[in-house]
Order: sequence, then structure tokens, then C-alpha cells
Amino acid sequence: MELKNSIIQVKNSLIKIKYDNLHQISSGIEEDLLKKNRVDILKRGQKLFNEFYQLGIEARKENLENFKDVQVSELKTLIKEVVQLIVDDKDWILAFICCYLDFSLEFSEFESVGKDVLEIRSGYQFIFDLFKECDDIEPALKTLNDEIRNDFDKKLKCSKECETLVIDKNDIPNNIPKSHSWWFLNQ
Repeated sequence: MELKNSIIQVKNSLIKIKYDNLHQISSGIEEDLLKKNRVDILKRGQKLFNEFYQLGIEARKENLENFKDVQVSELKTLIKEVVQLIVDDKDWILAFICCYLDFSLEFSEFESVGKDVLEIRSGYQFIFDLFKECDDIEPALKTLNDEIRNDFDKKLKCSKECETLVIDKNDIPNNIPKSHSWWFLNQ
């Protein structure tokens, strides 16, 4: 059951963030990114969003577009736990994604942007796609707002215009929704 394993991976990463008190440094994450912890925070955030990406791909394989319709009680319980962790860690998630945008995409005129950045973007989108109608998550999703998603997309389009977006047709996952349009910018 790959979907269950993917949910558990996301849950464990969110628990680690919560209990390492990383969500409490959201206002200072920019400062930490400039210090020795920068690499650790970036790795942890990239790992988390890659897990959200993998979760989205697994859900698509199961023909699930939103977790509100899940009927298996064990999965429902796991999803409810992940929802609560997203709510608890929303400030850290938001701060990370903002810093990631600045750190990873700000220099797109000079460095290439590849599949890994698109996976982070899809991971961020899958939070909205999969959890948007689950109980108690709406306020958290408002915090993780459209402005950030739009900024991410603008920076990816800029990378395409600067010809630094490096994505091959073979890099596009089979189960990626067409609404994840950033995968198709070079088409």
C-alpha cells in the first residue's frame, strides 16, 4: 500500500518539524538560512515537499484527487493526523517556501532550474489539491495562499524565458495533473 506509506512519510516529517520546534522559528527562518543551519533547513524542507509530491503521485495512481473521499478508516485517521500537523506547522511551511523561492529561484537568470524545483512546486500544490476539503484545514490553506503560488509560477516562467528551465519530456511524471502547468512550460 504505497499511498499509506507516503502518508506516513509526510506525517513523520511534519512531526519532526513540529518537535524540533522549527515551526516556531518561522519569523527567523530567513536569518537561519543565512547561518550554519541553512543547509539543514533547506534539506528538511525539500525532503518534506518531495514527500508531498510523492504523496500526490501515489494518490493520482489510486484515482484520488482529494482526501475528503477516502473511506478506509486507517487512511482517514492518518490523513486527519497530517491535516493537524499541516495546521500546526503552517508558519514553518510558509516561511520555508518563501525562502526556498528566494534561495533557489532568485538566480534563475544565471543557473538552470530543473526537475527538483518542479517537484517542490508540485508538492506545494498537492497540499492544496489533496487536503483542501478536509476538516479544519481551511484557515491553514489561507495562510499558504495564492500569492505564494503565483510568485512561484512567475519565477518558473521567468526561468523559461531566460532559457534556464531545464526539463525534458521524459522528466514529466505520468501521473502529474495537467493543472500542474509548470511541468509543461517547455512544451
